[in-house]
Parts: sequence; C-alpha cells; structure tokens
Amino acid sequence: MSHVSLFRQYRPQRFDQVYGQEHITRTLQNALAAGRVGQAYLFTGPRGVGKTTVARLLAKALNCEQGMTAGPCDECESCRRIAAGSSMAVREIDAASHRSIDDIRLLREDVQFVPSDGRMKVYILDEAHQITSHGFEAFLKTLEEPPAHAMFIMATTEAHKLPLTILSRCQRLDFRRVGVPTIVARLEEVVTEEGFDADAAALRVVARAADGSLRDALSLLDQIVAYAGERITVEHVEQVLGTLDADTRLALGQALLDSDAAAVLEWLNELLDAGRDPQLIVDQAQQHCRLLLLARLNAAPEALEALPPDVRARVEAQAEAFAPERLMAITEGLASADRDLRWHSQPRILLEVTLLELALELPRASVPLTPAAAAAAPAATERPRPRSDEVVPPPPR
Repeated sequence: MSHVSLFRQYRPQRFDQVYGQEHITRTLQNALAAGRVGQAYLFTGPRGVGKTTVARLLAKALNCEQGMTAGPCDECESCRRIAAGSSMAVREIDAASHRSIDDIRLLREDVQFVPSDGRMKVYILDEAHQITSHGFEAFLKTLEEPPAHAMFIMATTEAHKLPLTILSRCQRLDFRRVGVPTIVARLEEVVTEEGFDADAAALRVVARAADGSLRDALSLLDQIVAYAGERITVEHVEQVLGTLDADTRLALGQALLDSDAAAVLEWLNELLDAGRDPQLIVDQAQQHCRLLLLARLNAAPEALEALPPDVRARVEAQAEAFAPERLMAITEGLASADRDLRWHSQPRILLEVTLLELALELPRASVPLTPAAAAAAPAATERPRPRSDEVVPPPPR
C-alpha cells in the first residue's frame, strides 16, 4: 500500500478538529443549527489553512442521513462517501483548469439535476479567481438564484480578483493564518499518534517555517521524517529547510555589533563557498535582525516565544547591546539589498558591499547594475525636477 501523506491522513473530519479557524466553524455550526445556511459562500484566505476541508465538512453536515446537523455522524453512507471523495452529491471543480464560459455552461446544466445520493448538491470551486470574466458573467444568474437543492462554495487565495458582482452574491468567510502555538500543538498530536520522537524546539522551527499554513507544516514534517527517521532534532529540521542555524545567525549579529569588517566578510564567504543561496542568506539575516529589533523594543513577544529558550536568551542579550536606531538601519539596509539582488549578476559583490556598509555604519552606496540588469530593472516613476531657469508648462485641463 502506498504511503498516505500526513496532511491527508490527518485531514479534519469534524468541525471541532479544524485548528485556528474557530470564527469560521462557529459561524457555520450556528447557521446549520438554526437552519440558516446560505446557498453561496466565498472562502478566502492563505493557502493550507482549511478552506477546502471546511467546504467538505459543510457538505457532509448538509447531507448526513441523520439530518442537517452541525455535527455529522461520520458513520452513515453519505458521510463515508463524502469523506472518501466518492459522493455524487459533492463536486470539487478545479477552476484553474475549468475556467472558460463553456465550462460554466456545463456547470449550469448539471446544477438543474437533483443529487442521486444526497440531500444537497454542493459545488466546491477551488481557485475560483481563475475563472474568466465571461465565465463569471455566465455564472451570475445561477449563483444568485440557484436551485433549492444546490449550493456553491468558492475557495480562493485572491478574493480581490473576483468581480464585485460575484462578491455581492456570496457570504464571505475569511480564513486566517494559523498561529505558531496552534501549529505546534497539532504537530505534537501527530508526532505522538505516529510514535515519532521530536524535540519541542524542532517542532517550533517547523511551525515558524510553515508561515501560518497547517498543511505546509504537516508536509514539512513528512519530509523531515523521510530524511531523519523517527528521531527529529533542530539540526535535522535546519538541514531539510536549508536555513541557517542559530549560531550562524548570532555570529552575524556579533560581527555587526563589533563593526568587524573582516568578520562579516568571512561569515558571508563561508556561506557562499558552502553553496548557500544568496537570497536565503539575505532572508535569514533579515529575520534575525527583525528578532533583535523586536527583542530590543520589547515588542511582539509571541515571535520570541517561538524560539527555543536558550536561543531566545542569546537573542535578547545580543539585542540589548544594539541601539534601536542601529538595528533599524541594518534591517533597512538588508531590505534594500533584498530588492537589488534580483537585478545583479554578481550577488557576492552586492552582499559584500552591503555588509561592509552595515558593519562600518557607512552611507548606503549604489552598486552599479550591469547593462542587461539595468534594462530589466523597472524605470523610476518620478519625473526629474526642472532647472531653476526652466519654464514648466501648466498641466492640461
């Protein structure tokens, strides 16, 4: 039997198993209990936070043989078929590949038929923002006045791309990024269930790397287990993610604090010679300087709480040695290098100059672009200032 990925294996089957979206599940459960479920919903939010999963749970609650309920039984034939993805009452449509007006016309024809094995026919349109403008126009009437046996749930990460005429016909539910403590709690449950031995610090690193996506966190855990086996440490996680370890990040902070030009160049060249990606180096340096700034200002304690206790103590000690203005200047300098990096054919030179400027507190210099990069870079939008003796014509009326 082929391996089933962890995020599929641990997909929620009840509303109370959905993590980090209590405002969504409570709204839907109350609507089900009161019999006030809408016929068109828009689920929007970041990737991997449960939009499609909640849509399936809603379809299960509507079609449970025990009756429309906020807590489907998970035992009847309808619930089992929906959970297995074989129910004819639930149609999941990839709107990225079924986006044309012809696809929408086929959907309009199909929606007229009552479901053969359920109470409600539920259409889940994933990546709904990919539907063409003509497709949306053909969909308006059906979305506004669907048959009594039909419901539409559109899921998207980019709700701003949907026409206002579509948005006004849907009940919109905004999914949020899942917090690091919530992701860690779920990872601990999965690790215990699977019999893995994982350090708490390692799970925190995975949770931070997932960037609010519980699905990404479980996928990363699956990948790390494949690499490290059933014993997972912080070192294993950092090797899989390709991130810099705490000692390396703190070494950069110390070199900048000491204004040691030789040390920052040695730090950079060791990483580049080891095959590290320049973009990753800049990203990790920015994240470390952000943590230093937050620790120095006693702001956003949740960002520091996600760190292992010993690393947090070292970050806080290093932050106290910096002036807040210096940390802000370093952060801005790294952000500027991040913007410039894509246009330069010599990233090593750009990063060397940037780190030297930040270590020695020199004014920001401009590393010349190559001719090809200069042509590719976006043109400045500001108009040049006129000379003092130049007559500026009035704007046209």
